[in-house]
Amino acid sequence: MSRQSDDFNGVGTGADGPFPKGHFPEVLTRREIEILHWGAVGKTSAEQAIILEISPSTVNFHMKNIYKKLNVNNRAQAMVTASDMGLIHLDKGGRKKLLGDVYDGFVEGNAAPLIGILDENIDWLSTAPQALFPHAGHYSGRDSVLAQLQVITRLYDCRRFLPKIFVEEKDQVAVYLDVELKHRDSGNRMFFDVAHFWTFRGDVAVRYVEIFNTALAHDHQTR
Repeated sequence: MSRQSDDFNGVGTGADGPFPKGHFPEVLTRREIEILHWGAVGKTSAEQAIILEISPSTVNFHMKNIYKKLNVNNRAQAMVTASDMGLIHLDKGGRKKLLGDVYDGFVEGNAAPLIGILDENIDWLSTAPQALFPHAGHYSGRDSVLAQLQVITRLYDCRRFLPKIFVEEKDQVAVYLDVELKHRDSGNRMFFDVAHFWTFRGDVAVRYVEIFNTALAHDHQTR
């Protein structure tokens, strides 16, 4: 019993990890994870501030909190530790990088990464609630899909499209995402999780399925 207790208290500590024995890191906030994510893809504090609509000093304030919570001394250590904890994804390659660029593009207002991976005859299915998301439904062909996405981008500003889990098996990639949208007219914000399932042929997506958990969608009036 004593040996089991010692082993448990030592998990991820000492020479194998940054945390003192018996200490576990505080949970990072969504904003802190976002900042680490954008840092991991090469964005400076100034660029992150523009993307997240906060000041560079606020970005640095969050970074200091991250260092304290993760018991690290710099950004590189913070990113590696957060990656080891499964909070962000470093060293994405292949299709993970392709999709990472697509999701980052949504937030930055850049559709080019998405357009670049869609097969001309892509099969597209979204189970999002039609009342909130006009792009929901079944569409065939790149032009039809892009037309629907233009509708949704006219309605909503994408504030967060953060991949939390990537699972890749042969030509299939499943992604679980944390999403925040802001209605352009009302200013209302929506927070929800969604699962995407992509089928690839090489580096081109030939099928996409979006599974939307309607129970997790909330429309919040900003004050």
